[in-house]
Amino acid sequence: MVIDEKFRDDAKFLCRRFGIKRLSVFGSVSRGEERDDSDIDFLAEFDTPTPATMPERYFGFIEEAGKRFNREIQLLTPSMIRNPHLKKSISRDLTVIHE
Repeated sequence: MVIDEKFRDDAKFLCRRFGIKRLSVFGSVSRGEERDDSDIDFLAEFDTPTPATMPERYFGFIEEAGKRFNREIQLLTPSMIRNPHLKKSISRDLTVIHE
Protein backbone atom coordinates (compact mmCIF):
# COMPACT_ATOMS: atom_id res chain seq x y z
CA MET A 1 0.00 0.00 0.00
CA VAL A 2 1.44 3.30 -1.06
CA ILE A 3 0.78 6.48 0.89
CA ASP A 4 -0.56 8.27 -2.16
CA GLU A 5 -3.09 11.06 -2.63
CA LYS A 6 -6.05 8.63 -2.43
CA PHE A 7 -4.75 7.18 0.85
CA ARG A 8 -4.34 10.70 2.26
CA ASP A 9 -7.78 11.81 1.03
CA ASP A 10 -9.46 8.75 2.56
CA ALA A 11 -7.59 9.27 5.84
CA LYS A 12 -8.52 12.98 5.94
CA PHE A 13 -12.18 12.09 5.38
CA LEU A 14 -12.02 9.72 8.36
CA CYS A 15 -10.29 12.39 10.46
CA ARG A 16 -13.10 14.86 9.81
CA ARG A 17 -15.74 12.23 10.51
CA PHE A 18 -14.24 11.07 13.81
CA GLY A 19 -12.79 14.34 15.11
CA ILE A 20 -9.09 13.61 14.70
CA LYS A 21 -6.89 16.69 14.59
CA ARG A 22 -3.63 14.89 13.76
CA LEU A 23 -3.19 11.47 12.18
CA SER A 24 0.08 9.72 11.42
CA VAL A 25 1.00 6.31 10.12
CA PHE A 26 3.97 4.28 11.37
CA GLY A 27 5.39 0.81 11.00
CA SER A 28 5.74 -1.17 7.79
CA VAL A 29 3.33 1.00 5.76
CA SER A 30 5.25 4.15 6.69
CA ARG A 31 8.55 2.51 5.78
CA GLY A 32 7.20 1.12 2.50
CA GLU A 33 7.90 -2.45 3.70
CA GLU A 34 4.33 -3.73 4.06
CA ARG A 35 3.14 -7.06 2.70
CA ASP A 36 -0.31 -8.00 1.45
CA ASP A 37 -1.26 -9.17 4.94
CA SER A 38 0.23 -6.19 6.83
CA ASP A 39 -1.95 -4.09 9.07
CA ILE A 40 -1.92 -0.29 9.11
CA ASP A 41 -0.58 1.32 12.28
CA PHE A 42 -2.06 4.76 13.01
CA LEU A 43 -1.31 7.29 15.72
CA ALA A 44 -4.22 9.69 16.29
CA GLU A 45 -4.72 12.82 18.34
CA PHE A 46 -8.43 13.42 18.82
CA ASP A 47 -10.04 16.86 19.10
CA THR A 48 -11.14 17.44 22.70
CA PRO A 49 -12.05 13.84 23.50
CA THR A 50 -14.62 13.33 26.21
CA PRO A 51 -15.22 10.08 28.07
CA ALA A 52 -18.73 9.87 26.58
CA THR A 53 -17.67 10.19 22.93
CA MET A 54 -14.20 8.67 22.89
CA PRO A 55 -15.15 4.97 22.55
CA GLU A 56 -17.49 5.66 19.63
CA ARG A 57 -14.89 7.79 17.85
CA TYR A 58 -11.98 5.41 18.56
CA PHE A 59 -13.71 2.18 17.56
CA GLY A 60 -15.64 3.90 14.77
CA PHE A 61 -12.36 4.98 13.17
CA ILE A 62 -10.93 1.46 13.41
CA GLU A 63 -14.02 -0.07 11.82
CA GLU A 64 -14.40 2.47 9.01
CA ALA A 65 -10.67 2.59 8.23
CA GLY A 66 -10.59 -1.21 8.04
CA LYS A 67 -13.40 -1.18 5.48
CA ARG A 68 -11.95 1.72 3.49
CA PHE A 69 -8.38 0.37 3.33
CA ASN A 70 -9.31 -3.33 3.40
CA ARG A 71 -6.71 -3.97 6.10
CA GLU A 72 -6.59 -4.67 9.81
CA ILE A 73 -6.16 -1.38 11.67
CA GLN A 74 -4.11 -0.72 14.79
CA LEU A 75 -4.85 2.65 16.38
CA LEU A 76 -2.86 4.27 19.16
CA THR A 77 -3.20 7.63 20.84
CA PRO A 78 -0.22 9.44 22.40
CA SER A 79 -1.45 8.68 25.93
CA MET A 80 -1.33 4.94 25.19
CA ILE A 81 2.42 5.02 24.50
CA ARG A 82 4.10 4.88 27.89
CA ASN A 83 7.10 2.73 27.08
CA PRO A 84 10.01 5.00 26.06
CA HIS A 85 11.47 2.37 23.71
CA LEU A 86 8.15 1.97 21.90
CA LYS A 87 7.76 5.74 21.71
CA LYS A 88 11.22 6.09 20.15
CA SER A 89 10.55 3.27 17.68
CA ILE A 90 7.25 4.80 16.59
CA SER A 91 8.73 8.29 16.23
CA ARG A 92 11.40 7.00 13.82
CA ASP A 93 8.75 5.77 11.36
CA LEU A 94 6.09 8.44 11.84
CA THR A 95 4.59 9.92 8.67
CA VAL A 96 2.00 12.66 9.24
CA ILE A 97 -1.10 12.19 7.09
CA HIS A 98 -3.37 14.93 8.47
CA GLU A 99 -3.01 17.91 10.79
